[in-house]
Amino acid sequence: MLQDRAHAKKDLPAWVLPSEGHGALAQKLLAGALIYYLLALACIDLSRQPQEIATMWLPDAFASIYLLLLPSRQRPWLVAALALVIPLANLSYGDPWRIAISFVPANLTQIVLATWLLTHHAHPRQAVTDPWQLLLSLALGGMLPSMVGASVAAITVPYLAGAPLGSSVTQLWLSWLISSFFGVATLLPLGLWIMAKGLDFTSLRRPGVPLALGLVAFTCWGALRWLPFPFAYVITALVFTALFGGFVVAALAALLASVVLNTSFALGAYQAVLPTDARAILVVLPMLIAVIPTVLIGAIREGLQMQFDRAQRGEALQRSMLDASPNLLCLVDEKGRVVRMNAAGARMLGATDSHALQGRRFDELVHIDADAGPTRAEVHTLDGRTLLAEWHREPLHLQSLESAAVYALRDITAELEAQGMREQATRSEADSKAKSEFLSRMGHELRTPLNAVLGYAQVMDATLQDAPRDKQREYLGQITQAGWHLLAMIDDVLELSRLEAGAGTPKIQPVSLGTVAEQACAMVQTEATRKGVHVTLAPADHAMVLADPLRLRQVLINLLSNAVKYNRAGGDVRIACQQAGTRWTLSVTDNGLGISEVQQAHVFEPFNRLDQSGSEIAGTGIGLSITRKLLEAMNGQIGFSSQLGQGSSFWISLPAASLAQA
Repeated sequence: MLQDRAHAKKDLPAWVLPSEGHGALAQKLLAGALIYYLLALACIDLSRQPQEIATMWLPDAFASIYLLLLPSRQRPWLVAALALVIPLANLSYGDPWRIAISFVPANLTQIVLATWLLTHHAHPRQAVTDPWQLLLSLALGGMLPSMVGASVAAITVPYLAGAPLGSSVTQLWLSWLISSFFGVATLLPLGLWIMAKGLDFTSLRRPGVPLALGLVAFTCWGALRWLPFPFAYVITALVFTALFGGFVVAALAALLASVVLNTSFALGAYQAVLPTDARAILVVLPMLIAVIPTVLIGAIREGLQMQFDRAQRGEALQRSMLDASPNLLCLVDEKGRVVRMNAAGARMLGATDSHALQGRRFDELVHIDADAGPTRAEVHTLDGRTLLAEWHREPLHLQSLESAAVYALRDITAELEAQGMREQATRSEADSKAKSEFLSRMGHELRTPLNAVLGYAQVMDATLQDAPRDKQREYLGQITQAGWHLLAMIDDVLELSRLEAGAGTPKIQPVSLGTVAEQACAMVQTEATRKGVHVTLAPADHAMVLADPLRLRQVLINLLSNAVKYNRAGGDVRIACQQAGTRWTLSVTDNGLGISEVQQAHVFEPFNRLDQSGSEIAGTGIGLSITRKLLEAMNGQIGFSSQLGQGSSFWISLPAASLAQA
């Protein structure tokens, strides 16, 4: 609200609100007091008989608007000035000083209350385009302050003027309320416009607006003189003007109609047989009925015009954004015809002008699959070129274009060529690095058992004659153990190569996860007993999964073997099963050595024993790689969590077998 008032102030002329400086306050007070005085004289002269209430009172509405445009610290000075101007205007008209003074409390109360309510609750920018905000402003700035002012006047006017209290108090209260609210309803809309837009009256220069305002004035004058039910014709003229000109024209038309109607009464164009106070109720009331709908229609029309202008600006902005895009952007209707395409799209398709493509079928211009979603396709342009494009189709559901869609295409021909070259270079580098690492690790792992075979063979050869038979058997046992270890590594390498090559289709069938786990536990029980490791299997007879039984058993043996080998003496290994949705999860948890955070990223790398290659624990470092490959072939998953020195927990997940499959 404060920003709205600041915006309006900068557009007002200096003689109304001069800039801050020497004498600025005096100029503001003089301008406000003078305008209030002149408006008061005009309203008294046009709509009031001596010692009676005026039927139209505009000065209080002007004072509230003027106070809103002043800084808060300067408002009390203007209120004080108005306390002098109000009785001066009535004295100038010929009222006794007691009657002139009696109007001051009610007028000042009404002005201050309206200013306070509008300061804290009015939204000028919204009121000129929103009829509900306009009604709120009229209620807060007009109806409520007028009711309070009428109540004050009903007490102070009879008391200060010396008039007797009695049945006239109610009529005084009602006359004051109607005349004050009529003045606010007539002048406040124009003030709200000034607060929101400043002195922007460019719409008055539109062709036909002066004629429409002249028609309002003529209708108000002529209808009162010559036509029955004159206010029906007045309302018609006002509504037409509001529809034609918008809010500011409607506000000026309402003000003009009020002035002309009251002037007509003052000049006797409409001779009413009722007394003045009754005429304020029975004649001014139809004026209110004519004025308020007029400004409301003007606000509605202004709001629609603002939405239309905003839509035009949005369309122009969208057109600029479309043309600024280097990619093809095209709007297609429900029949697949081009509604609009940007300039970049026309150039991509080999056309010189996008307008020439409107109305043509999009699938004739761009030969791609029309399924929704981002994809890549070949685009055959009008000039015979073939492009590789990335495209996206976004459906639209508009009332004017039901089942329409927006297509976006980006030429990625050069990008794909460059990306292909980079990917090929990256793959070549990765393959070369992987081969080097594989050969290095393979050579290291094979050298260890070969050195054992050769070393013990040389010892036997050198001590064949002298060594006792028991010692020779020990050497032969070491050679045999190294040979079996070498054979196991070769078997693991062949198995990994076979899995990576995709050889061998797993025989997927319903399998009891608990039964296979029991078999795997039996296979590692000897080693577990030797190390004093206690293996616990939770009951899982009801756990049925879809897997290859042999490969599943190999997976569990690998996991249990690692849990036993890398455990501490007297440690524990726990196997548990749990169903999660449509899958079963089996976990193998130990409290052994654990894996450091640095090594956890390399757990599934072939021949990587995670700094255990120099330990006494036997192994090839390839078991977990084979395990993951086996699980992937069975639509399974594997994961783990581990803490160094506290143990590890490896889990596998497999699809659950239904009862029908089992």
